[in-house]
Amino acid sequence: IDVYGETFAIGCADGSIRIYDLENLQRTKALVKMAGRSNTSSSSLIYTLLYYPDDPNVIISTSGSDKILFWDLRTGNAERSLTGVHVHGQGSVDVYQSNIIAASFRDAKQLEVYDFGTGKKIREINYENQNIRAISSYSSTTQLSVSTVTNINENNIGAAITENISNINSKPANLNCVSIAKNGLNFVAGGAVKNQCQIFDLSNFVSFGFSKPLNSPVTSVAMSPFGSSFVCGTENGIVQCYAIRLSS
Repeated sequence: IDVYGETFAIGCADGSIRIYDLENLQRTKALVKMAGRSNTSSSSLIYTLLYYPDDPNVIISTSGSDKILFWDLRTGNAERSLTGVHVHGQGSVDVYQSNIIAASFRDAKQLEVYDFGTGKKIREINYENQNIRAISSYSSTTQLSVSTVTNINENNIGAAITENISNINSKPANLNCVSIAKNGLNFVAGGAVKNQCQIFDLSNFVSFGFSKPLNSPVTSVAMSPFGSSFVCGTENGIVQCYAIRLSS
């Protein structure tokens, strides 16, 4: 849904995007690839689709073609692209102001930050290394408590539990998803292998906490608007809600 709540977009299996009016649910536009412009065309199922917050005429999409595409509603085409990412799941890209964060399904440089205006990569983050540095950085002054407040699957609703996580799985994680708080305070990413979520400070991209390991890959995350909690969903249908608490 766009920032004004007037239109919404859906991604189709053929790589095209359909725009609908939210009030009457009528289609107003279709965005499709152009012949002869293979460098900016979707070639497979669209995984992620979001409006650029500062310009409702721009839609960002990802697909299995390992590209981030920037569509212009005024022309109906993908006008430019970013290559080199390996986006694998829904919600694999999120945006805050000029920062575009991509979560890639690979063993290194799983998180990449791009500048929206120039399209240049401005930072690479190795997910597993950030885990180790985070424990070292905060152990002497701050204790992080990431609390599970709700654990839901289709068969039962679990009781509220609280766990302090102190162990790190040394295997590299392959990321599926990322979500940034609306106020730009922090962001969360999750994926496979480690099967857990990790929280980062958006101002310096340093990790300061992670969820407990789950029994299947994390396929979806959503950070709360003020960065005080997040929700994650797994491949086997479990949904967990976490409260982020820092205590001295």
